[in-house]
Amino acid sequence: PLFQDALTQQTKQILSDNVLRMDIRTPKDEVADEVRDIIADYEKSLSHQNADKAISEFKREGLGIVGAKVVKSALENGQVDTLLLDSSADSVDEEIRNEFVRLASTTGAEVEMVSNHEKLNSLGGVGAILRYKI
Repeated sequence: PLFQDALTQQTKQILSDNVLRMDIRTPKDEVADEVRDIIADYEKSLSHQNADKAISEFKREGLGIVGAKVVKSALENGQVDTLLLDSSADSVDEEIRNEFVRLASTTGAEVEMVSNHEKLNSLGGVGAILRYKI
């Protein structure tokens, strides 16, 4: 109960009942390992959902874009709400990633690292969910 009371509502929703029902004598490092894995899986799922949303919006010509050139332009214009970078994409080197993250930070855009998203990777490994279109 003390552990559950210390969690935010969002964290409680993420964690499974099995984790929250651990014995009170469970060592702290075991709890941390269990929670870390669950949070990592949740974050991966969330980043894939955001990549799916950007691609879907791109296909319907909505508030989603893909491709390094277009995303860089949108970052420079302050249009990007969420920048999506696939860390496994060969087409996006570290220098480009760093530049995009820098640009995102100047406009308050969120940066979402995506891992092994097949569709985003096939579209250049870079995408964004926009605040607005020009």
